[in-house]
Amino acid sequence: MAKKIEIDEVVTDVTEKAEEVTSKVTEKAKEAGKSLYSTLRKVFLASLGAAVVAEEEIVGVINRLSERGEIAENEAKEMIKEITSKREKKAREAIDKIRTTHTVKVATKTDIEALQEKIDQLTAKIDSLKTEETPE
Repeated sequence: MAKKIEIDEVVTDVTEKAEEVTSKVTEKAKEAGKSLYSTLRKVFLASLGAAVVAEEEIVGVINRLSERGEIAENEAKEMIKEITSKREKKAREAIDKIRTTHTVKVATKTDIEALQEKIDQLTAKIDSLKTEETPE
């Protein structure tokens, strides 16, 4: 009888701890996913903003050079077009890189359900061991 009580206590402890760990893992994964995404988004937006400001400054310099006659107007337009095109290309590459290489791995509902199923299987196995046990 003492073994059965010990097994019941172990089953209860294991089940409670598994549920507690599952809950904590889920909570931490959600927090980490939101935090990392938010940080990456802020860094990307800051970088994009800096690129746009730099582009505006360069365009301003090119326009002043064109106005002073130091470069031809059509050459200035071509330079501006090239700079804009390069910035847009770099922005697309940065977005693609963030999407592909900085994927946050967060426990999904399916992952949690799979863990719960394993817990249920272990609990069932412990229960079957309890029933197979012969009383002393």
